[in-house]
Amino acid sequence: MINSTKSLALLALIHLPMLVSPHRLVQSATNLSPSAPESQSQRPDYALRPISSIATFEQRFKEAISTRPMIEPRFLSRSHSQKTLEYSTTNTQEQDVDEPDKIKFNGRFLFTLKGDRESFYRHPLQSCLPENCSQPTKNLPKVPEVLIYDIDHAPLNKLLAPKHSVQFEQAIPQGLLLTNRGFVVYLSKQEPQKTILPRAQTPDRTELQFYDYDGITAPKLTHRLDFQGSFIHLRKINNRIQLTLSFWPKPQEMNPYNSIEQRKATVAKLPLAELLPQVRINQRQQPLVNPKDCLQQRNDKLIEGVNLFIQINTESLSTESLCVLANKPTLYTSPNYSYWIFNRHLYQQQSVPRLLIHQFGQEANSNSWYTGSLQVTGWITGLRPSFRLSEYNNHLRIVVNQKNNQHRLFIFKTEANNFQLSKVATLPNTQQPTPIGKPGEQIHSIRYQGPWAYIVTFKRIDPLYKLNLKDPQNPMIAGELEIPGYSDYLHHLPNNLLLGTGYDVDNNTRITNAKLALFDIEAKKPKLIKTFSIKTKHLGLTQNHLSLSCLTQQTVVRCALPFTNLQGSWSWQGFSIQIDKRTFKLNKQVSTDELKLNFRPYWLRSVIYNNKWVLVAQGSVIIKSWNAQ
Repeated sequence: MINSTKSLALLALIHLPMLVSPHRLVQSATNLSPSAPESQSQRPDYALRPISSIATFEQRFKEAISTRPMIEPRFLSRSHSQKTLEYSTTNTQEQDVDEPDKIKFNGRFLFTLKGDRESFYRHPLQSCLPENCSQPTKNLPKVPEVLIYDIDHAPLNKLLAPKHSVQFEQAIPQGLLLTNRGFVVYLSKQEPQKTILPRAQTPDRTELQFYDYDGITAPKLTHRLDFQGSFIHLRKINNRIQLTLSFWPKPQEMNPYNSIEQRKATVAKLPLAELLPQVRINQRQQPLVNPKDCLQQRNDKLIEGVNLFIQINTESLSTESLCVLANKPTLYTSPNYSYWIFNRHLYQQQSVPRLLIHQFGQEANSNSWYTGSLQVTGWITGLRPSFRLSEYNNHLRIVVNQKNNQHRLFIFKTEANNFQLSKVATLPNTQQPTPIGKPGEQIHSIRYQGPWAYIVTFKRIDPLYKLNLKDPQNPMIAGELEIPGYSDYLHHLPNNLLLGTGYDVDNNTRITNAKLALFDIEAKKPKLIKTFSIKTKHLGLTQNHLSLSCLTQQTVVRCALPFTNLQGSWSWQGFSIQIDKRTFKLNKQVSTDELKLNFRPYWLRSVIYNNKWVLVAQGSVIIKSWNAQ
């Protein structure tokens, strides 16, 4: 973290009011004014820097609004350490960095979304006319809900009735987080349609609703934050929620079918204040950003709007925000920093640095979270781009793609100097020239665990690489194992075990079945212990790592994951691993048919609770005995 007060004094935060009561708002802090301009000569060109003037901000912002295509396709779219728990929790990328999910469990009460997908067909957001919606609605809930189930003393093998529920008429709940006081729901919504312009022309909104819940009385809504901006990222670290949004103004006065010159003329007449994002705090609307306090990327012509980095204290409910004028990032969050990832200028030459990353601290230092930046030659692709990054012992590790399907590991110090993260090492290098992956192989999965990294590449055979990163200045490939098929998700287990989930393939690399593989990673070269095949071509883990549930109790790890059978119906697959004896066995599969639902679920989750298996099919819940499997 930078300690230069002079350098960071320019990067001011905008503080939003702190909620004292549902009817009274008190200003938590005044807007902080920048000090005298500093010399920018020490910052690298790719580092963020303050906006030089409001006039400059307005010129760049209006230019971007006028030239960007206005019509676009639209789609709806608690972590613990290795201590012993009596129930499984959300399967997160990083320990102590919680991720929102469709279910949350606190050891007694299960919170789950229901009807979030069906609302697309039911027209609360005017997505389609009722007579034209293809999905039958007679057996579906009228509006999306959050349901709360009391799992203690709940009966087995019987569809449970919820204890409490919260309904949402005009928004779609997308995920849940737990707090000390209850829970938080994040929702996606749109501005009301006022004109005949296309639906994609209306701005997106993201709302956070905070509820107190004591397990006895119904949940009480205590705080609402309704932001203009489309959702990018949400994480919770201790009592602080981090929300990242992208805002793009869509003024009603501007016709998207007009020429760029016509749009420029229209936008030039609009006041800047009308183009900047707003926030409604308990229905009271106010500006979210002050342009003089925003940051920008130097010489970056690609601007997709204003990115908003928002932090909310779940205890005091105070809110702070920082804005960056830039294109939309991908994010990786560690317990210490958030990293904004930009794959830039894909049309440029392969030798040009294309990956740009900005680092933000979890605590504001001298009025800003921004701490530094880095750039490397390469880019990041794949289903889980954030898994390409990992932070450990004050070092950031990144694996990127380079030309001709080559892959390279970069290691940087996390402490920035003059807003720049310094490079420590790369792999391969002159002392360690062995490439990561054979020629033409793509990276299918990567997972870090402390000073180690595990990478699966694939073209016809699955090489599993074990990387030794104990010495950040001298990374090396410790060993590799080749097996048929590939793993597209890796999960670390106690006692030097690694679980891989993926697919078997035929000679033409076409998927034949899903597979589960257990590896012993204690030695330099990984060793395959056992594999199982599942008759399916789709595992829920392929798309979403949150779908896996695992519980470690003493020497046994029990896990469950959803999959679809060849007919397209969902089921759960349970399996157990004896970590001391290194044995691996499948348990009985459970089909959603056992829940006797009157609708087809779109997603499944599960919680392993003592010797119970809590199965959740899009908000419907049943409990099975794990020992009976």
